[in-house]
Amino acid sequence: MDFLEITQRVKRESGRSSSGASPATIVGASQPDLDIFNAVNDAWRDVQLMPRKWRWMWLQALATVGVDNTTYTAASLGAPTWARWKTESVDYRPSMFDPANAQTEWDLRFVDYDTFARAFLKGSHAAGASQYWSIANDGSFLIGPKPNLAYTLRADYYVKPQELTADDHIPAMPDQFHILLVWKALESVAISDNAPEKLAKAQNMAGAILDALILDQGEQLRFTAYPLR
Repeated sequence: MDFLEITQRVKRESGRSSSGASPATIVGASQPDLDIFNAVNDAWRDVQLMPRKWRWMWLQALATVGVDNTTYTAASLGAPTWARWKTESVDYRPSMFDPANAQTEWDLRFVDYDTFARAFLKGSHAAGASQYWSIANDGSFLIGPKPNLAYTLRADYYVKPQELTADDHIPAMPDQFHILLVWKALESVAISDNAPEKLAKAQNMAGAILDALILDQGEQLRFTAYPLR
């Protein structure tokens, strides 16, 4: 569903459609309908900001790094919607490879910014095949030592929350979960309308769909067991 379709469904579920037609567009919408559009966009923003590391908000930058350069902005790495770099984990590390020999791709190891700065930002150091990465205070992606060739960097990142502002804007999460925004928005509308039955229905429906969304798109907790010694 797109932004308009979600808003129209919220209005039907709220019962407000009995006193007025469904909105045909956000452009020039009446204030009551505009309030529903805003409730949908607010619900979408709230879902995106949940601390779940949603899969649909996780993209990959694949870019050439410059010779003798250690510092790269997200934009320079082809990530205009960047919000933050994905942190290193058991399953993930950024990597680099020589485009002339892509089979030799290797992982980069993360070091904290102060350690990186002492090793690669202060004074001088010899260029080489970069082995380490870090994140500057302004969010820039750092690699060290400075590359001696134009290597290709592969790094994952999370995008900024998407805003719905036009009728045909489609929420970036999988479409089978778009209905969640109907029920989350209806929670706000029902509170505004002092409609406890509508609120209870919306909360029940939203809760079930959110559980399914977390299972499908949220980062799952992993536990590693080590043998006793």
